Order: sequence, then structure tokens, then C-alpha cells
Amino acid sequence: MKQKLVLAIATSVIIGVWSTISQGETADSRLPIDEWMQAIKGTNWYKGIEARNHILAEWAHLTEQQRQELADACESIVRDARYDIGVWLGPKHIALSLLPDLKGERALGMLLDNLGYRVDARAIGYNKLHGLSEWPAGESLAKLGKPSITPTFEKLKQSNDPNIQKVCVMILCQILTRHGAREMLGKALEKEVALEAKSNLQAALSYLD
Repeated sequence: MKQKLVLAIATSVIIGVWSTISQGETADSRLPIDEWMQAIKGTNWYKGIEARNHILAEWAHLTEQQRQELADACESIVRDARYDIGVWLGPKHIALSLLPDLKGERALGMLLDNLGYRVDARAIGYNKLHGLSEWPAGESLAKLGKPSITPTFEKLKQSNDPNIQKVCVMILCQILTRHGAREMLGKALEKEVALEAKSNLQAALSYLD
């Protein structure tokens, strides 16, 4: 009887200790939202990436209010960074990369507004980036997939900025394939009657020659 009692007490203690350790590990692994955002806003790109990874890893455990707070904070970072060229893995770059995960299709407007934002990787030793990795908003729009096709196409028709046109074409190529993008733009050009839109579509198709 005594042995059973001792065993029961020991088991209870072990379970209690293990529960405390598990809770402690969980609590430690989930940084508070304000710490995450401070890390992203800071100058240490490694800590910023670490915070981004924490957010994505813990996403399923966050409340809707916490998710909204994170989305609002990322939008604030994007709005406040007004430069056309930014630092690779800087605050705006990380915030733009998070928006598809934080907001889904609701991020489309802000991503489209920042298509011309470009990042420079020379600070970390890269002379040149390739494709959409140079254009974080474009990369995020491609990540959203099909919901991005129509708004990206409309943006392309409205813009005579060569950079915007090039990024829009790259987004469409990544989602539809190069052949699919060429076919879509070619058919649109045949039907288009507005001179400016027609000119923009012709310029876009030149990137696919």
C-alpha cells in the first residue's frame, strides 16, 4: 500500500514538473507582439527575420485580435517607410513579406500600392538580386496566387512606369507561367481600345519577347 502511495505521489510530482516545464517552454517560444514588432523595426536584420519566423510559426495559436494587431503594425511600417529603395530584409521588406500571411486577399491594395518599392542587397554582400526577390510587394502578390491576377493586370494596364510594368509581368509569369501570361496579355491587347492601356500592354509584352 505504501509503495503504491509513494508511486502515486512520485507520478503526480513528475507530471506537475513536466507540465510546468512544457508551459515554460511554450511561453518562452512565444514572444509578445510588441517585442516581435520592435525586432522587425530594428536595425538587426537577423532579429527581424527571427521575429518574422516566430510570427509564422505561432500564427495558429494567435487570437483574431492579435492577428489584427500584427497586420496593423505591418501596415504602419509599410506606410511610414517612404523610400523607393530600401534595405534587403529591412523593416518594410519584412512587413511586405508578412502581409499575405497576415491579411490574405485584404493585403492586395497595399501590395499594389507598393509595387515600385525595391530592395538593395549590397549591404549584406549581394551585388544583384534576381526576379521578384528585388521587389517585395511583387513577390508577395505572386505568393497570393490567383487572387492577384486581375488586380495586377489592371495595374499593368494603368501604369506607364517601366518598373511597374516589369514587376506586373513577372507576377503574372509566376502565377500563370510565361506562356500563360503572354497569352493573357496578347488577347487583352487585341480587345483593348483605350490608347494608353494599349500602349502599356504593348510595353508589357515586350518584356516577354
